[in-house]
Amino acid sequence: MARPNIIVMQPDDFEFLSEWTPPAHRPGADVWSMYLPNIDRLRTNGIHMKRAYTTSPSCGNSRYSTMTGRYPSRSSYSREINIGRGNEELGFVTIPTTKLVDVDSVNDGKDCSKSNMAVLFQSNGYATGMFGKWHLFPDNPATYSYESHRNGILKCGFDTAEAVYWHNLNDSWTNGGEFSHNTEYMTKMALDFMEKAIDNQQQFFMYFNPTAPHGSGSVWEALMNLSCLDTPAGRLSEEPIIPGMTEGIGCEAYRQTVVARANGTTSNPVLGSIWVDDAVGALLLFLESRNILNSTIFLFQEDHGQESKFSLYEGGVRIPQFVHYPDEFPAGSEYSEIVSTIDVAPTLADLAGITANSPGWYEMDGKSWRSLPHDFDRCLMIELDYDRSVICACRKLLEIASFERSNTYTLGQTYGFETGSPAWFDLCDANGSYLTPPNLSPEQTFANITDSRLTDILTCHIASTRPIGDQLYGACDSLTMKEIPAPTTELPTLPPTPPSISNSTLNPPQSSTVVTGEFVSLQDDALSSGTPLVIASGKTGWVFTTTLMLLLIRVEGFMLVRIL
Repeated sequence: MARPNIIVMQPDDFEFLSEWTPPAHRPGADVWSMYLPNIDRLRTNGIHMKRAYTTSPSCGNSRYSTMTGRYPSRSSYSREINIGRGNEELGFVTIPTTKLVDVDSVNDGKDCSKSNMAVLFQSNGYATGMFGKWHLFPDNPATYSYESHRNGILKCGFDTAEAVYWHNLNDSWTNGGEFSHNTEYMTKMALDFMEKAIDNQQQFFMYFNPTAPHGSGSVWEALMNLSCLDTPAGRLSEEPIIPGMTEGIGCEAYRQTVVARANGTTSNPVLGSIWVDDAVGALLLFLESRNILNSTIFLFQEDHGQESKFSLYEGGVRIPQFVHYPDEFPAGSEYSEIVSTIDVAPTLADLAGITANSPGWYEMDGKSWRSLPHDFDRCLMIELDYDRSVICACRKLLEIASFERSNTYTLGQTYGFETGSPAWFDLCDANGSYLTPPNLSPEQTFANITDSRLTDILTCHIASTRPIGDQLYGACDSLTMKEIPAPTTELPTLPPTPPSISNSTLNPPQSSTVVTGEFVSLQDDALSSGTPLVIASGKTGWVFTTTLMLLLIRVEGFMLVRIL
């Protein structure tokens, strides 16, 4: 069988619709239900990943993990900054530092030129194209130009990069390189790319990221008052003609159909979702017209959850994910085990017949779920700020490392979620089924569970992703809920926790809480230039800071950090 074409689509701030089995809602949350026939076609005619997670609940971090198959803490740009700030053992994971650039000062630092799936597919003969929101380069408005931004993306494994947006939008058309939504232009560039690849008899890999429905730029304003001719690359000489969208009626009239279908609302989520769904329809129509729909993998996923964006609670980290590939997956298929954005790159490579012996291969954290045995006990990590979480089957452990620099803590306080640290959550009901509406959100109710195995797994992950030194891939794969092997000299388990001093004046009140089982997104937060979170002493012992207590263990040349 010929290798598949591949489309990865990751729209910006898309809502988790009630039809897609979202996690249990927080009180007062908006419950979204919309008629999106084209996206729903991907779901009903493909495979629905019932428990998909992002590695980090923010757009840039999630896109990094999708592109690389790696946890955001491994970003070479982020590691360099963290090391420079003194955070050598536990990195601060945030949008401004999680970027896809090459850094020579850290080990395994070729994120742009080597360690991403665009380079991997390009190295194996695919035509590669990127369209829409990138958000994976450092922000520098003073030096921004469309061509420099586009050329930077081309260096990261793409043959084509058009209709690219470097950052979130605002309501100004030309301020600092930030432009309004133009889904028609983006879609037309994507169609032209696929047509060219077919003419050249090449399979294609396309990363397609609509800027809608993100709320930083008004979708209503774009649809009502702005022109399809105005693009980040400059003003077009003629409107894009797109079958299924603008063909036969023109761009302005087409945009009025989007507004009409919103039934009077001016909200970004509704208008933007309809607009994005139309783009999906145009792509599907093209694939059908070229008789390659069945041989094309079309993966659709959110970048993160919306209810608790910028937090490690379920509403921030659970995402819908659908994979339409009729040559491989029967219509109506479901996958019930947990998967992550880090699994996208290895899974697509597997489906394309690209292996560890193929050109351009690099190490990843993710696994191909096509080749994984059905393992309900698989474990995944979630990262944001200094906070970390591990999810294994129905169990979840969340540790808030710094109450002063934690979006998760702030969101939890706002919505009444458990903010003690560490906290264990039960994500399933008595029958072992994942909690969905109308159940209460798992972060709000209590149960009598603890599990030291989650602590061991999370400790291993922190040690293997430390900013300084070698990056350890696969070091924690053997640690599951089924069995924890004996400690090794490389990744040891921790000694018993000493008596609690949570009421000490050196530490804020905390609790080791057991719970069963979100806020308004905060602005992107740059790395603090204050006192390093971790103090490396080279000896085992207790180290106190003004915000938390750590246990540091020197093992075989690296420092293991345990947040207490």
